Order: sequence, then structure tokens, then C-alpha cells
Amino acid sequence: MDVRRLVPGGMPVCEPAVAPARAGRPFHVGVLMDNLPAFVFAELGCGLAGAALVGLNPTRTGGFLARDLAYADCQLVIVEPRYSNQLQEALDADPSMRPKFS
Repeated sequence: MDVRRLVPGGMPVCEPAVAPARAGRPFHVGVLMDNLPAFVFAELGCGLAGAALVGLNPTRTGGFLARDLAYADCQLVIVEPRYSNQLQEALDADPSMRPKFS
């Protein structure tokens, strides 16, 4: 099965969004959400973009979640709204995890 047929026009939409995040290294996308239909779309999007999906454990918080993000080298995190505060706490717990824009 060709996943591009499941998401019509997926590559033209995905590629410009993720190309700058690659910066010459493997592209890892963290996903902090429950097992919802959106998780499947995140998997498909990662596949279309050539990225590795990293499932983040929503039971981890603060510094523990920050360590997971750093260890997995996530350049992008897709987060379910109910976990957005949890992600913010993780970013606040480790200043080196703050987003860097160039």
C-alpha cells in the first residue's frame, strides 16, 4: 500500500514544514498524545516526511520528559492539547531544551 494515497498531496504539504528542522541530521518527531486517530496521521506524516516517530510517554513529567526529549533528539513535538502544560513544564525544567530558531 502506498501511504501517499491515504493522504492526498501529503508530500507537498509536509516537506516544506519539516525540511528546515532536519539540519543535516536524522529527523525525529516526538508525539505526546494518547492512542487517538490523530496518532495514526502523525505516523503517516512522519513516513511521508522521512522522519522517525518517537512515542513519548504521557505519564512522564518535568525533567524526566525533558530527558526523554533530549535523548531522542526530537526536533519537533506533536502534542495533544491536554498534554501541552506537561510539555511546557519539561521545557522549563531544562533550559537547553528551549526551541532554537535560526
